Amino acid sequence: ANLELCNDEQKADIQKYVDMTADEREALAKELDGKQTGAETTFKDEVAKLQKAYEGLQKAKDDTIAEVSGRSKTQPNSNSRTPMWFDSRPDRPRPRVWGCSPCAIWCATPCACGPIA
Repeated sequence: ANLELCNDEQKADIQKYVDMTADEREALAKELDGKQTGAETTFKDEVAKLQKAYEGLQKAKDDTIAEVSGRSKTQPNSNSRTPMWFDSRPDRPRPRVWGCSPCAIWCATPCACGPIA
């Protein structure tokens, strides 16, 4: 096609494939496909092993935390980012939220700034 745009090294590489027979090119393609398939299989297997190890470690961590804190995993955690009073169900009224924007403290108790709508 545009071999004049290639350097000598690239031309030699192209010529190597041109000089191969169709059977040789087919065998090379199958070999490379096999390597790719093997790499993908190995990757998926190793990711599955890592996922299983992660899940085991996560369960062990959760069990230890539950044991230490004396709470089940379904009870609210004192470190929870969702306040205890927050309930997203539409049939429950939300409490008035008080807070101070400059100090970014948001809570259910009043402060000097008054209620935030």
